[in-house]
Amino acid sequence: MFKRLFLSVSVLAAALCIAPAACAQTPWPGAKPLTLIVPFSPGGNVDTTARLVAQKLAERLNQSIIVDNVAGAGGVLGVARATHAAPDGYTLVMGFDGPISVARLSNSAVKYDAEKDLTPVALVTTAPVVLLARPGLPVNNMDELIALARAKPDTLTTRPR
Repeated sequence: MFKRLFLSVSVLAAALCIAPAACAQTPWPGAKPLTLIVPFSPGGNVDTTARLVAQKLAERLNQSIIVDNVAGAGGVLGVARATHAAPDGYTLVMGFDGPISVARLSNSAVKYDAEKDLTPVALVTTAPVVLLARPGLPVNNMDELIALARAKPDTLTTRPR
């Protein structure tokens, strides 16, 4: 049910963000297909959202859109490719704060500066972030989890995605 709700909200948000801007603009030149870079593997949240956006955008612009999955380095490779694309409006990148803003702060190997190298176009969707634990962990909220972690240091473990 959560996946269906997320998908519905994502499609609605994309349509609401893109439709007014698309209507207000002059016709797209259409000289070549647009490329929408997705800095993650196919099948995930960002890819699914990007494909829905690409479909609606293609219909509105009467323009072909190529979804180009460039996975690797937590999204950094795809965003880097977008920052090296010609600034002609034919390349877009779909992403979130990880590879766009946080990566440069935590990894000196990231050479792009999203603030200078990218231009925001639209907020497509927002997604809730949840913290989950296995059944049986004696906590029911964040305060209890913090108290448990302080009371028994080095006993809780986490796993990155």
